[in-house]
Amino acid sequence: NGMFDLSPVDSDIVKEATYILSHRFEIAVIVKSIIILSESSRRNLVLRIMLKSPSNDVPKSVILKQSIIKNSEDDKDAIGRFSRDWAGLEFLSHFETHIPIAPKFYGGSSKHRFVLLEDLGHVHISLVDFLMGQDRRATKKALKRYMEVMAKLHGTSKKISKNYHTIIERLNPNSLTWQDDFDDMHSKISAVLSKFSISLGLDLKNEINHVLNDIRLTDKSEGF
Repeated sequence: NGMFDLSPVDSDIVKEATYILSHRFEIAVIVKSIIILSESSRRNLVLRIMLKSPSNDVPKSVILKQSIIKNSEDDKDAIGRFSRDWAGLEFLSHFETHIPIAPKFYGGSSKHRFVLLEDLGHVHISLVDFLMGQDRRATKKALKRYMEVMAKLHGTSKKISKNYHTIIERLNPNSLTWQDDFDDMHSKISAVLSKFSISLGLDLKNEINHVLNDIRLTDKSEGF
């Protein structure tokens, strides 16, 4: 039927993405074309999938993000990374905020390790672009927006973060949460600071311990 003629991707992946989207929107969805957005050296394959459907509720395009195993990691690490990525996006998709915190989540495939997301447009400027640029005012504005979004994220998710754990346990029962890395947090931070010739002083150690203890108490009070 010519459905995959323009696709540079494995047809099994395209078929499953089509099935997921058709199920999500409850109407037949056809893939018109696919564009590879990511570079070959990246650990994720990112595609823009152009869609055709008789319904106006179906977007003209979506983003497919597939996790790829690189030489520096084993399959367990890759599965853990993919599970956390999926769980975070699905978790955030349930937030009811005036300004969206993350792209809409349309579904995913554990078999092919990809997620389907809202396409935010062809022009994308990341926070890194602002930080690496020469416009100090634009950089400050970008950092301010970033802090506002992070504050909204933490404030909104504080009472429902157990939902994230439920999702990630469904995807990967053996997945480690970010709290599992607390024990070697000092050594990790020290290694990063040493690259900038900064020592991990006592005041900073105490502040780190205060934050980690506060997080542990919060998780304990919420039954994690």
